[in-house]
Amino acid sequence: SKAERLRADAVRRGEPSAVLEEEARRTREEAAAYGEALAGRRLEAGQRSGRAAAWDEVHERNAARLLALCIANGGVYVKLGQHAAQLDYLLPPQYTRTLHQLFEHNRASSYEDVSRVIEEELGAPPEALFGSFERAPIASASLAQVHRATEHGTGAPLAVKVQHAGLREECASDLQAVGLAVAAAEWLYPDDFRLGWVMGEMAPHLPLELDFTHEAANLRRCAAF
Repeated sequence: SKAERLRADAVRRGEPSAVLEEEARRTREEAAAYGEALAGRRLEAGQRSGRAAAWDEVHERNAARLLALCIANGGVYVKLGQHAAQLDYLLPPQYTRTLHQLFEHNRASSYEDVSRVIEEELGAPPEALFGSFERAPIASASLAQVHRATEHGTGAPLAVKVQHAGLREECASDLQAVGLAVAAAEWLYPDDFRLGWVMGEMAPHLPLELDFTHEAANLRRCAAF
């Protein structure tokens, strides 16, 4: 996104953190102002038409459809739905309330897929790599799920994070598809739909989230503090 590029340029130039904080503050204020204006126009239109209740029903129905779409497609779509769930200053409450379920409930990969991913990445199935490995995950999120396991020899408890099968391969095409849909909506509704920045935020960061070696490096950096 534009803000992200400006922050990166400022870091390379060695500008003080106060400059970066000011840019972040300005970006937040612009987004909040746009959200307030959009909410005001939506409320005024509903009151003027006398069909606010009808619009509420439409939003409820479409929010449920959007939730089902995100869960069915997984990966990028769940991440996008989670992002939308936090845009309470832009979207009708029916969408943010419904999509908030994506933070708690995600479809889990089958044990066969989990075992295949582990064997492809580490060269052996989980039964050979760990003292024990629970087949059922304790949690499943948009990009991965977590299984309880124990270390060979010591029996130390482990939490094994396994990426959903095929996610890396599908990531680029999913981002392109969603980006095309967002661009089309912005072209069709230039005054009412300006969410292209959401893709600008996701596109550079999602590949990093799918790189677990990058995540491991971040964890080691945090542990060093």
